[in-house]
This record gives sequence, structure tokens and C-alpha cells, in this order.
Amino acid sequence: MLRYILYIKDKFFNFEKNYAILGNNYKIKNIIISHLVNYDNINFKNDFYFGELASMLNRSSTLLIFIDHIKSQKNKIKQNLNENFIILSQNLSFFEEIKVHSICLFKIMFKSKNKITLIEYINLVDNERIFKQLKKIIISYKPKKVIFTFEGNEYERLLVNSSKINNLNFETIGYQFGVIKKKQILNFKTLNKKFIAKKILTINKYNEKLLNKSIGKRSEIINIGSLKIPKKIYFSRKRKKSKKEKKILVLPEGIPEEMNIFLNFCGSEINNNFKFNIRLHPILKNNNYLKKISVKISHNINFSRNSLIKDLQENNYVLYRGTSTIIEAINFNLIPVYLNKINELSVDPLFQINKHHIINEDNKFSDFLNISNKKSLISERKHLSLFAKNYYEKPKINLIEKIFS
Repeated sequence: MLRYILYIKDKFFNFEKNYAILGNNYKIKNIIISHLVNYDNINFKNDFYFGELASMLNRSSTLLIFIDHIKSQKNKIKQNLNENFIILSQNLSFFEEIKVHSICLFKIMFKSKNKITLIEYINLVDNERIFKQLKKIIISYKPKKVIFTFEGNEYERLLVNSSKINNLNFETIGYQFGVIKKKQILNFKTLNKKFIAKKILTINKYNEKLLNKSIGKRSEIINIGSLKIPKKIYFSRKRKKSKKEKKILVLPEGIPEEMNIFLNFCGSEINNNFKFNIRLHPILKNNNYLKKISVKISHNINFSRNSLIKDLQENNYVLYRGTSTIIEAINFNLIPVYLNKINELSVDPLFQINKHHIINEDNKFSDFLNISNKKSLISERKHLSLFAKNYYEKPKINLIEKIFS
């Protein structure tokens, strides 16, 4: 309840307008909806999710919209940007917030068949707020195409449905940019056609196959390759194995609840020879997560400030749940260990391949090490390595140009 009171205080009494930098040309043909996770990626050539797509399409006729995940501060945004940007506000006016909450309460009371948690309600409100701003921008600029990250969020469904019932005359294109989890597949299978984008772009043959199975003919699935390929994927140096110290890279997603799962597991490990190096997701890092954390940090836990490359070089194992960075970690020869939450549908991106590199939350990391040299695990690691090596396909430039022509 306290969390909700603080949430209401933050949203109802801190109204800020969208932050916009727009050029002289207002004839926008394409809108790209991305996510602001750090200030460095407010760049047409280096978007966190879309890479150089905005620059490839046309700077003057493309608008890049950011959903703000870090409570951005205007004084930290570079002022010499000359492209078209809009950063959505995290707060609407007092009366607009009342409207948004009323809409969500109506959906829960009269349309939802299941009870929802407070976190789910807040997520519903946040999505409604995002959609409300996006719809207003789209009506104003009248783009031909709107492309967004395809993850199954509520605002995505509202946006697609709006394009079909409000005669706004824009084509919706979803970009499936990372790993696909089991829960997402189940959601895609039950998703009504009216909520699915006309085209869904994906990054490799494996994901294309999963999407075709779960979505079928409700959308056109197109493999365009990865728009943002890691600069350095492979790392062949063999690590020196120490019988004493075990260095484990921990890769949480940008969700505080997920962080608690990792902290509880790592903190319960009593073996002093284990060092858990937690690499914070950019969203948590830019939201000053460490200053707000209330969980007692164990002596064997370290929060890394290194670059990703250095973290991958300096650790031997990688503890993960739903992050797509696991692909890069495997390509750097780290041994993957999926942290399984009991009585939960797996969020493992490698769920079709990983059957043995798993540890339950109520076990110790040493329990996995005791079986890590079994033939079945060694054999599985070869399959995981081959899968990761071929995961990121090069972008198909000609196909991308044809889609957006």
C-alpha cells in the first residue's frame, strides 16, 4: 500500500511535458518507438534497440520516440542534437492522470476475469499513459509507418488496435529484437489478431520459426537479421581455472523484483571462495538502484562497474534468468547457469536447449559445480555454444530498405 501511495504522489503532482528536439522538417514518414535506458543512446546511429535504423531511413523524415525508463533529466541530455526526438513524459497532468487511472480501473472491474496484483495494476496504468501520449503524437504527425519493439506489452496492443479502428492510416511494424521466452510464446498464441502488427521483423531463423508457430498467418513474419550486432562477440582465450576462487557474473534484467531473487540466492551462499559479480541492467543503473536498495549485501557480492567486455573476460560462470546478454556470455566461453524460481514458468531464453545447466533458488551454487563435469552437461555446452555462435545474423540491408520504401 505504501508503494502505491508513493506512486500516486509521484504521478499526480509532478507533471512534466514531453521533451522534444525537432528539426525544421515536420513531414514525418516513419516513427520509431524505442526505450531510453541511458543518455548515450539518444543517437540516430546508436539506439539501444534499433541500432542505425533511424539513420538508415532518413533523418529529416524519421521521428525517434523514447519511452523513459530512467526518469531523464533535461540537463543531462546533449543539447547539440539535430535529429527529431521526443522523450515521453512519465507524468501527465492531474486530470489526465485521473482519466488514465479511471480507464484502467474500468478494465479491471468490468473486463478482467482474473484478480491482478498491485504491480500488475501499476504496469497497466503505465502502459495506458504511454499509449495516450503516442496516440496524440501520431495524430499530430500522421506517419506512414510506426515501428516499435515487439514484446507483448499492453501499449503495443493498444497502438495496433488504434491504427485499425481510428482510421489513422499508418502501418504497424513490430521488431522482435532479442530472445523469446516460453511465456511470450504462450501469450502470442492467444493474442487476438486485432492486436498484432501487420509485420513483425525478427533477428534470426530460430526466432522466425518460433514466431511462425505461435503467431502464424495473423502477421507477416520477416527475418531481417539483427539491427544491432555486438561489436565483439567471440572470445577464444582459455581461462585459468582456479580450484579455490570461482568468479560468477550475475546478469539480472532491469526489474527490481528480479534483482531480489538474485540477491537472496547469492547472499545465501556461505562458500567464501565464490565471488558473485552483479552487472546491473542500464535501467537500474540509471535509476540509482544501489542507493535505494534495502536488502543486506553479502560480503561475497560485488556490483561491477566494468565494461561488458571486461566482465565477460574476468568471470568463469554466468548466472542468469531472462536476459538476452546470455548469448554474448556463452560466446565468451562462460559456463551458463539458469537460476530457476520454484513453481514458476521458465523465463530461460535457452529453454529449448538448456536442460541441465539449471539450479533452483533454494540450492547452493556449489550444488551445480558438483555435477558440472558430467558428460551430459559437457555435451550440452557444445550445443549451447553452437546456438549462441549463430544467434546474431547480419542485418539484411536490401530487405530492410524494401520494407520501408
